[in-house]
Amino acid sequence: METGGRTDCGVCVAVDVHYLSTGGARAAAVLAADAAFAHPLAERTAQVARVPAYRPGEFYLRELPPLPTVLADLSGLSLLIVDGYADLDPAGRPGLGVDAQ
Repeated sequence: METGGRTDCGVCVAVDVHYLSTGGARAAAVLAADAAFAHPLAERTAQVARVPAYRPGEFYLRELPPLPTVLADLSGLSLLIVDGYADLDPAGRPGLGVDAQ
């Protein structure tokens, strides 16, 4: 994907997922040349037909599958912002952010 040719700090990406009332999900990503997102480069969406049902404490099982679809063919990422938890509690139970590597 063309990212505007700015290579000074890599590409920063913010992603989120929306669940469709008809089933499936749509993931969205905003790409920027800086961590403040003051210089947006592009935006993109991707839709997946099916996602697992919500299970308390295992939200990553539902949220994570659409993300690789919207992030496909991106390279040079220096920052990925995911609307999700890396840890769910002080004991360190893993959440979505842990699996986004």
